Amino acid sequence: MEQTPGSPPPGPGRTVADRARRRRHRLGGALVSAGLIVVALVLLQPWASCPDDSASAACPVPAEHVPLHTAALLAAAGGIVVGGRLVLVPAPSRGDEPGTPREHRRDDPGS
Repeated sequence: MEQTPGSPPPGPGRTVADRARRRRHRLGGALVSAGLIVVALVLLQPWASCPDDSASAACPVPAEHVPLHTAALLAAAGGIVVGGRLVLVPAPSRGDEPGTPREHRRDDPGS
């Protein structure tokens, strides 16, 4: 979004950096939410039925479902960690990321 001479400055939330930050926050929030839902479903097991009909959350996981539950919990944990990082850790600002030529860096005293 280039600004032409005489055009009004972009409003709040309309710059490329603001849109990228909002996208990161939405994606991070979606990953964290999905991860928490998966953890709750795997731990509560609403589809399971115990032989003694006490509570489905107290039923032991059948041996054939252990790999599936483990994979679901690991994927959920990964989603929560990655999503939290997207939401909480700010993205590097332009010109500060590694690999930027020295003459284009903001902190270069020669500019």
